[in-house]
Amino acid sequence: MAPQASVVGASCGTHTPQATCSPAADVGHHPFSPAQQDQEETEDHARKRQRKRQKRQHQTSPKEGTADKVNAVNAALAGDGAQPGGGSSAEFARFMADEIKAWGEVVRSSGAKVD
Repeated sequence: MAPQASVVGASCGTHTPQATCSPAADVGHHPFSPAQQDQEETEDHARKRQRKRQKRQHQTSPKEGTADKVNAVNAALAGDGAQPGGGSSAEFARFMADEIKAWGEVVRSSGAKVD
């Protein structure tokens, strides 16, 4: 096996981060041939891609127990007198406009002032 050329001061990955390889020190301490190192790097990249894929799937998939948590929140809000609703943003805008109009009249007639 021919000695592998390396850059003086570059880490080879075998040494600790503080230690570096020199061409003289590089001879014989690497456990793999260049072809084996290339294969290891390819497999390492494949493992990294798989972990990224799994992480994305985990982030986009619904969490376990989400429905139970939503139901608990809905029950707590219903206990406070809230009513579940739904609909489009246009329906919500109309609802808010009606509420502002109704409560605006109440506040004006009460004579309340902002401090």
